[in-house]
Amino acid sequence: MKLAGETHAVDGVPAEPCLLAKDATDVRRWHVAGWVTANGDIDWPRLLAECGHFEVPVAHCSLAAEGAVGRQTAAGSSGGGPSSPRSQVRPASSTTMTLADFRRTQWRAPGWPKPYLKDWHACLDLKDTQKLFITPPLFRDDFLNDWLSTKPGSSDYRFVYIGPAGSRTGVHTDVLHSNSWSAQLSGTKRWLLLPPEHAHLVEDANGICNVDAFPDRVASELCREVVQRPGEIIFIPGGWYHAVENIDDSLSLNVNWIDSASLERSWNHLLKEYRIAEHYIEDLRPLTSPAEFETLVDRNAKLQCGMSKADFIEMVRVGMNMDMDMGMGMGMGMNTCPDPHEPPDHRLIQRRRAYGNRFLAWSQRGAGRQDDNARRETMMS
Repeated sequence: MKLAGETHAVDGVPAEPCLLAKDATDVRRWHVAGWVTANGDIDWPRLLAECGHFEVPVAHCSLAAEGAVGRQTAAGSSGGGPSSPRSQVRPASSTTMTLADFRRTQWRAPGWPKPYLKDWHACLDLKDTQKLFITPPLFRDDFLNDWLSTKPGSSDYRFVYIGPAGSRTGVHTDVLHSNSWSAQLSGTKRWLLLPPEHAHLVEDANGICNVDAFPDRVASELCREVVQRPGEIIFIPGGWYHAVENIDDSLSLNVNWIDSASLERSWNHLLKEYRIAEHYIEDLRPLTSPAEFETLVDRNAKLQCGMSKADFIEMVRVGMNMDMDMGMGMGMGMNTCPDPHEPPDHRLIQRRRAYGNRFLAWSQRGAGRQDDNARRETMMS
């Protein structure tokens, strides 16, 4: 798969998964590429010297927890972004330890479960003392991480993944149906991708993914399989179910982001989560005031998505009004990690303001009615 074919309405961001050609972005220029030896293996001495003391999240991938991937591709993940909490019904067990302990006690543990370092916020741990990577120009329209960069103490959606051969992630979609791009730095991995139009095959009536509903016939007939090699960057549009396996010992970098053209899709997914949250606590409605009930719905939906409706609107307003003189956002911020040798992208400012204004007008004018109609349909079902 190469970068070609259909695109979003915004500057060529693809509408379907694809691999960027190696000459599109030279990952060898990135600091994180220094964690790989000349032979292409993970450079553990250097990695541990820089980061061995950091606490990292480690999942333990069992065939039971990640069975859907094993049946499909003998496969799992080396990234693919954080899944929605409901999208995987049998998550792998997880713990936290230092990177040094992960290497010493977990890396070569025989058999199953396989240890897998997932969702490590390395950029935050290093406090941006090192620019770990340079965001490819195609992916710099990032409302999500630019907004978070303005909130002291907030997290981000930039992750490092490290896993031995056989470690994996089961079928899921990424949080808020955000886009993701993943750069493979060491090792090879296999992706299994299900187009959004077939999502009903793996979801129940409430839109919750059931990994047991991911049979072999779906994989063979409807899914796309991609092998990603070192130096390649894969793009996954929001809303695509995917499962990933590390074929070899693997190091990768993954970023989730919401671009101008994705605002409406992510907003609609957030409204869907609100409807589901409301449906699950409907029995509490007679026992609470309308304001209390809405507060409970808001809290539960935010737990699922990491963001409330108010947060989303704030993200759009902040993203479209960022001033490049602030030294953040608009392709120039801490989280978008631009190439410092490139001039500011003024077209990006204009695009984000145009799309942001359009989204705000649309959400205020029509999305409320759309949400009310969908809520009634959910309650009736």
